[in-house]
Amino acid sequence: MLHRTLQGEGSRLRFSYHPTESGKALKVVLAALQEWGDDYNPPADGVTFYRRTIDGDRPVRLGFVDDQNKPHDVSEIAFVRTENYSAA
Repeated sequence: MLHRTLQGEGSRLRFSYHPTESGKALKVVLAALQEWGDDYNPPADGVTFYRRTIDGDRPVRLGFVDDQNKPHDVSEIAFVRTENYSAA
C-alpha cells in the first residue's frame, strides 16, 4: 500500500514512501473507524482529528451514497449476498 522511492543523493541511501491507489482508498476505512470512535467512544479530552474539506474547511461525515449521488442513512442499506458468496 506504499510505494518506496529513492530520495535524493548523499552518503546514505534514503527512501520516501508514498501511498499507492489502494493505500489512498484505505483512508476511507480509517476515517470511518475514526468517526465511529468519535461518536461512540470519544476520548475524554475530545476528538484528536476533524475531517474537513480542503477547499472550504467544511466538516464532512462518511456515508452511503447511491449511483445517483443521493445519500442514504445506514438504516436504508442492505447487504445482499452475491452468487460468489459461500459460507465456509
